Amino acid sequence: MQRTEPFAGTVESQGTRWDERDGVGHLFTRRKMWIGGLAVFAGVGYLVSTALGGSTVYYLTVSELRALPEGRRGEPVRVAGHVAPGTIMRPSGGGPIRFTITDQAAGAQHVSPLPVVYGGLVPDVFNDNIEVVVQGHYTGEQFEATMLLAKCPSKFEASTTQ
Repeated sequence: MQRTEPFAGTVESQGTRWDERDGVGHLFTRRKMWIGGLAVFAGVGYLVSTALGGSTVYYLTVSELRALPEGRRGEPVRVAGHVAPGTIMRPSGGGPIRFTITDQAAGAQHVSPLPVVYGGLVPDVFNDNIEVVVQGHYTGEQFEATMLLAKCPSKFEASTTQ
């Protein structure tokens, strides 16, 4: 139901009714809501991009790491590989351990060995032939790891004999 009564003299002289004034105010309110929504959306986008900017790293294989151009060698990366048998060297004085990882598991041809140096806590399952992921940076000669993750061997593999 429309209200056709004029409002306090000035509105009547302009020939404006209540429903027309509400329409103009509604447009301004809608515009303010859009601008506010866009500002909130832009703020959240900025916060997400800055939060993820420092924590994202590339995930590579040993061969992919070796193929990186020299200009990108100092960047933080994660490298997946298998510990080459007989390459784990644990110093008696408690210094960093050294080992070599390759793209392929034991028994296969060891292609692209990558020497790794790691000075943190070593997982209990870390051993020869285990699949690992190391995070750190590649110097061109060796990989200096700041994190070492070892994949647990599955104890529940399906039996092939019947």
